[in-house]
Amino acid sequence: MHQNYNISHDGNLPAGFPCRGMAFPALCLLISLFLMSACIPQHQGQPTSPQEPPKLPHLESKIQIPAQFSVSSLPATYKGNLECPDCEGIRVHLNISPDGTFEIKRVWRSGGRDGNPVIDHGTWSLSPDKSTITLYINNRILGSFKMVSETCMVPADLAQTPAQEHRWSLCSTESLEPIQKTVQMRGLYSYMADLGMFRDCDTGDRYPVATEKDNMALEQAYLNTEHGIAEPLVARFEGHVTTRPAMEGSRMDKVVVVDRFIEMTSARSCKAPVSALSVAEPGTTLETTHTNGIENRKWELIELAGAPVDMPAGMTPPGFRLNPEGKNLRGFGGCNRMMGSYMLDGDRLMFSGIATTRKFCVDTQGIEDRFVQALGQVRRYAIEGNILTLYGDYGELAKLRWANTQ
Repeated sequence: MHQNYNISHDGNLPAGFPCRGMAFPALCLLISLFLMSACIPQHQGQPTSPQEPPKLPHLESKIQIPAQFSVSSLPATYKGNLECPDCEGIRVHLNISPDGTFEIKRVWRSGGRDGNPVIDHGTWSLSPDKSTITLYINNRILGSFKMVSETCMVPADLAQTPAQEHRWSLCSTESLEPIQKTVQMRGLYSYMADLGMFRDCDTGDRYPVATEKDNMALEQAYLNTEHGIAEPLVARFEGHVTTRPAMEGSRMDKVVVVDRFIEMTSARSCKAPVSALSVAEPGTTLETTHTNGIENRKWELIELAGAPVDMPAGMTPPGFRLNPEGKNLRGFGGCNRMMGSYMLDGDRLMFSGIATTRKFCVDTQGIEDRFVQALGQVRRYAIEGNILTLYGDYGELAKLRWANTQ
């Protein structure tokens, strides 16, 4: 049985209260109250059991480990489409190598058609967490891509887009797929002031021609073919489009590289049939419509002032062709294209208005200068077999050979 104790108003403890008479009544009171609470009967129907600790709400971890680029899977091919602000999209073929280099082929699609593939190569780097790969061309950033899964990457600025909305992405293929670098190209080529320009007949795209690989063969074939100043002629070659740093600013310009020259033609339009082809390689001749005389023949220089003309290996010799329609001369001086007019009367021959383009060639400039000077002094000519001899007021100036008989 529990006893009830009443505490008087004066703070004295009743008789029989535990610890009555202790020196610290307040402490005694606290102890007594604790003992009394232990004696309070439990409510019926509530079982006695140790008190359980409170349950904390379940917290899901919000830390996500980003997808990582797998270096161990290299070399690898990634393909897909990327967004283009001013076109319908860019089709991409990217090959990544374990040596820190890459090759990329991009095709811009506009107006329902594909442009020429643009092929580049460069280097790549990986972020510390291996989630982002950055591509560089000529030490300039081409783009950064973040992995969104084990096999796919997206431009880094789109990485926060929900996965189901990743319209622009590059995903790995099952195996490495080589990039075909060279395609056959046909278009209008012109050359002026040391710059070759090419307009593709299939796409209409226009590019400067890179001064590398087989560019010299293309340039020489153009100079050996009759045409007006900077007049475009249809040429065909195996090549590819790539990018080079612009002369000014930080942008990259598209250029065409001639991997293998095939032929130069006399056609002035892309609409001309393939049968219009007339020059297969530098040094070959144009179709001749006359079988005798000095006109409509391609003449190549073999002597100047009685001395043989020795051209550096691989260089096209100087020469010219006289066109009776318009009485104009078109030729090559050894370094530059040459043009002018002529007057022909029997064996009398005079040239006037001889001019050349402005390129300077260390190895052949002297030959060209003397040849142009000799043409300005010509007064008559003679043909013996396939040799044309030009004479001035004081004797022989030059000898040329009819190229068709070589």
